Amino acid sequence: MKYFSMFSGIGGFEYGIGKKGECIGYSEIDKFAESIYKYHYPNHTNFGDATAIDTTTIPDFDFLVSG
Repeated sequence: MKYFSMFSGIGGFEYGIGKKGECIGYSEIDKFAESIYKYHYPNHTNFGDATAIDTTTIPDFDFLVSG
């Protein structure tokens, strides 16, 4: 199951789903939350501001989740 995470914070959803899902990208702009997220999930791609994402650049996913 592939998912895209919006307003991800420090990655609470990612922690909860564990290895049962694959994050294809996330959106977070708070610099403090993003630094913690990146520490725990360094291989995930941040697409930045949700209002400025070019949706044609996001890989296919099964679920859209948000915090």
